[in-house]
Amino acid sequence: MNKQKFIEAISQYKQLDFEIKKLQEKQSKRREYIHGFVSKYGSQDYEGSKCFVQDRSKITYDIAKIKERLGKRSKEFIDDNVQMSTDWFMSVCKANKIDPKLFLKSGQYTREESVNEKVLEQLIDQDWVRIDELEGCYTIDKKESLVIRLSKNDL
Repeated sequence: MNKQKFIEAISQYKQLDFEIKKLQEKQSKRREYIHGFVSKYGSQDYEGSKCFVQDRSKITYDIAKIKERLGKRSKEFIDDNVQMSTDWFMSVCKANKIDPKLFLKSGQYTREESVNEKVLEQLIDQDWVRIDELEGCYTIDKKESLVIRLSKNDL
């Protein structure tokens, strides 16, 4: 191994690293501009490359508030999932002719309630539930991301 070649390699590596960081900064600024343009004017197609904004919003529901406001109607779109801590527990209970519901009363389970969004959308479309009834019962974490798909010819 030659010390001079090592020093040259390190020097070139540093230079390339610096150039890459400058190009990444430049690319980031271009990406911000493209995102603003596409957000304002909609998806764009240029020489086979496509740019569009993808919505990745997440809705968090306050199920207690929904139940309070809608009462029995909330049962139509709220899924109530009860899970025992282990699957084999149920089979042991059945094999010994023990009612597993006895253990549900003692708290040996986890219960998770969730909103079935597909059913909720259908109920809103059918006017069974109104959007204004749900106001304040959810929060939206809105996230948009820019998608740039370059054509194969550009790569």
